[in-house]
Amino acid sequence: DNTGCYIHDVVQDPAKSDGRLRPGDRLIKVNETDVTNMSHTDAVTFLRAAPKMVMLVLGRVLEQPKIPLFPHLLPDISLNCSQEELGISLAGGHDSLYQVLYISDISPKSAAALEGTLRILDIIHYINGISSQGLSLKEAKRALEIALPNVILKATRDGHPVFPKAKEHEFIGLKSIKQNGHFQGEPGSKTEKGPDNCKINGETNSSLQLRSLTQDPISKEMPPSDTIFQASDFNNYNNNKAEVQDEDSYDEDDHNQVIQYLLDVVDEEAQNLLNRNNSASETHHAETNGKLLEEKSEDTDYDGSSLPEDFSEQTQITGCEEQYNGNKMYGRLPQQPVMAQEEDDDVTWGSEELPIESINKPQSVKDCPLITNEELAALPVVQIFPSGNYTGSKLKSTIQKLRGVLEQGVPSKEIESLHDLKPLDQCLVGQTKENRKKNRYKNILPYDTTRVLLGPEGGYINASFIRMLVGTKEYLYIACQGPLPNTVADFWKMAWEQKCTLIAMMTQEVEGEKVKCQRYWPNALGKTTMVNDKLRLSLVQLQELKGFIIRIMELEDIQTGELRHISHLNFTAWPDHDTPSQPDDLITFISYMRHIHKSGPIITHCSAGIGRSGTLICLDVVLGLISQDLEFDISEVVRLMRLQRHGMVQTEDQYIFCYQVTLYVLRRLQAEEQQRNS
Repeated sequence: DNTGCYIHDVVQDPAKSDGRLRPGDRLIKVNETDVTNMSHTDAVTFLRAAPKMVMLVLGRVLEQPKIPLFPHLLPDISLNCSQEELGISLAGGHDSLYQVLYISDISPKSAAALEGTLRILDIIHYINGISSQGLSLKEAKRALEIALPNVILKATRDGHPVFPKAKEHEFIGLKSIKQNGHFQGEPGSKTEKGPDNCKINGETNSSLQLRSLTQDPISKEMPPSDTIFQASDFNNYNNNKAEVQDEDSYDEDDHNQVIQYLLDVVDEEAQNLLNRNNSASETHHAETNGKLLEEKSEDTDYDGSSLPEDFSEQTQITGCEEQYNGNKMYGRLPQQPVMAQEEDDDVTWGSEELPIESINKPQSVKDCPLITNEELAALPVVQIFPSGNYTGSKLKSTIQKLRGVLEQGVPSKEIESLHDLKPLDQCLVGQTKENRKKNRYKNILPYDTTRVLLGPEGGYINASFIRMLVGTKEYLYIACQGPLPNTVADFWKMAWEQKCTLIAMMTQEVEGEKVKCQRYWPNALGKTTMVNDKLRLSLVQLQELKGFIIRIMELEDIQTGELRHISHLNFTAWPDHDTPSQPDDLITFISYMRHIHKSGPIITHCSAGIGRSGTLICLDVVLGLISQDLEFDISEVVRLMRLQRHGMVQTEDQYIFCYQVTLYVLRRLQAEEQQRNS
């Protein structure tokens, strides 16, 4: 019968109407009697025997413990269990009370026991490079099993890194990891000490930030057994008092101060990178780089379109970290110095002392690919009807006609006439003052009639529905701009509300030293981030292929527990200022996209959301028409697209490219037919 009682739920009056009790509160005192050392059964019995009027002292978590962002801040604890069992039992997980993973037991004579570093209640942050943040207990146990027989863990104890026994002497005097910009126990860290502070999972109350509530009388006319429960996630409760250090206790030698100073800067910079407002950067660029801003305003996805006057391109990340793959950085983000710190901070991201570029690298799934090259090559580009319109003499006639259209320059004349297409409406919503900063380009706006509405209030995002009839089917797309730092949350809200299962990204994050799209996904397998106060996003699979990258995301509504899988296809073979010289990679990309699409609209974006995105939609529709043995008219397809979003298939080169790819596919069909008949 374990120690520790917590309020599971507040089910009826008078406690419910009183409003002060909350689920998760820990019972500390009942009428001045300390119940923290009582077993669950004894505490329940004692509460039931109390008078009708009771005085309760409770502990409440004010803020969840922060998990160190960077694995290099924590040393490796290596365990080899080829001869013995690993011997570690895990408990907790992100869906437990305190959302941390910890050691609940260590078997005697096991590899962990013989190594001697780890203890019960140590918090585990990494398992062979995979962050435990966001992992359920089942997922964490699975990660541990996969890591065998050579397991590398990173852990903390009482808010401090856990060092291997062999190296412990090298780190004497290292201060506790900084939490929320304050040292644990520092006056600014929001901790309020109560009469009986405690440790939970080895974390002191200065880290968990527990406080004792004032002793308020609460009537006891409700069944106590219905309102308290045994804390199964913390079945090894440590009742020692919190070890809160004084402000003066940090006066250590200069060497340790320097070490901690570096850790502080890295931790603080990481938090700033994830959360800070970018207004300072915008002001800085507007004042000092006016000319540079003007040069950067031109985008390859929309010739002649400039950025909003008060918006500057940024490489900072909203809710996600920088992504690297080995020594290659996705998107080729340019290295640039961090803006000057307040006071004396001299450490920048380019510092050799802080090897930021080597941490949190994404892991591939080479051992378990989503699709093999052989399977990819076997995917059909189109489905052909026997003796249909795209066989024999009919196919030959279509090829000759299409070749003649290209040779005569007809597509160039068609795109000119499409430029004169009357706009559907005046795009008034996108031009309002509050929405102007949500547009990557001030003259690329969604029509009010076809724009995607966010939430019941009809919130704004620069995205348009594109509905295309393909024979008896309707192909539904959402064409949108590449997310900005301030629209990442809106992007994922849209994906959730529209029940999207597939995203086609047609740009890289940075091309030609210009930011094309804000990264809006986590960078490492198992990495979890909250994209807003409701949705939690994690990257669960990753595979890099020739021409594109496949990412499988999990998007979860934390309020309802609903979990959805979203495929993210990132086409990387589109050259800057041009169209692809060979269409094979794009054709394969479209084939795979259509192969895995299950339901909901396909979200496609580039930078502005009209050029490459429009080209993708046009080709997907044309190939769909061919697969249904129907005739196609590229000019009509683009016209219908432009009636729903201005400028779709933006440039003449992109428009001609649609003809060229279609001709290439038809010629390939002809070659395959001839090979079968030979």
